[in-house]
Amino acid sequence: MPWKHDGSTRNAWIQNQLKMSNVHIIYKIIVEGLFKKKYFQDETKNFEAAKNEFKKFIDDSLMINEPLDLSELFGLNVRNELLFNKKTETTDETLNDLVDKSKEFFIKGNKQIAIEKLWDAFERMKTLLDPNKKISITKLIKIMSDELETTLWENEFRSLTEVGNNYQIRHHETNKKPINSDMEREYFFF
Repeated sequence: MPWKHDGSTRNAWIQNQLKMSNVHIIYKIIVEGLFKKKYFQDETKNFEAAKNEFKKFIDDSLMINEPLDLSELFGLNVRNELLFNKKTETTDETLNDLVDKSKEFFIKGNKQIAIEKLWDAFERMKTLLDPNKKISITKLIKIMSDELETTLWENEFRSLTEVGNNYQIRHHETNKKPINSDMEREYFFF
């Protein structure tokens, strides 16, 4: 393919390239790349096993709209651990109240309001150490990590802020993307 890796995380970059590709490019990748028989001439590679694994990938992809059980990912009951077993205890009562209300709305099934309250808490948290968000975030990150992890946290803050600004979480202008399913709402919540 005429693509050149831009140095970003390889998995995310590949995923983005595939998302931007049309069905003809995807077909070419599968037929001429993944399943070109010459790549399976080595006896350690099994063409049938590769085809079966790809078939399983397709079958699993067809079930993509089924609800995701997050407990499988984390090895715990996420709802119990995050919603019931932890009391919000910060020095900021308003922040505590926003997080606790978010949990209450989630438990009651109003996941849209739950993520809106949680994002309000996130925005408030970004001003706890200084009214200037950038200065406050820098201070928060310094408290949360050592020097090696600073970039990770900066990227996380930036990503969450983008989600809040681009989806109908904090803003509800007509150009903001709606969150259409409870599965998406649960993802954003956790």
